[in-house]
Amino acid sequence: MEDPNTGKNYITRTATTQIEDVPDLGIKVELNIRWEDECTFVLTLKKVLENTSGREVGDFELISKITETGEDYFLVSSRIEGMDLIMDRKFVVLE
Repeated sequence: MEDPNTGKNYITRTATTQIEDVPDLGIKVELNIRWEDECTFVLTLKKVLENTSGREVGDFELISKITETGEDYFLVSSRIEGMDLIMDRKFVVLE
């Protein structure tokens, strides 16, 4: 995924864990993933693996719903629990 504010984000996911690497920010985190149904999942911070930026990485609960899938992409609508902000993003599958 590429975000205008954070640059490219590289995601590796298993059934229960997601690793997010954001090289432009110097941050790499391990997240717990909990699937609510076939399209909805919740991410919470497990641990910070790398933080060369010195930015604070706090606890959060990100609720995401896959809204569309294609051959090499999927669209996700996400929100952070307790906030009104909704983020719609396109993820491109590399592998």
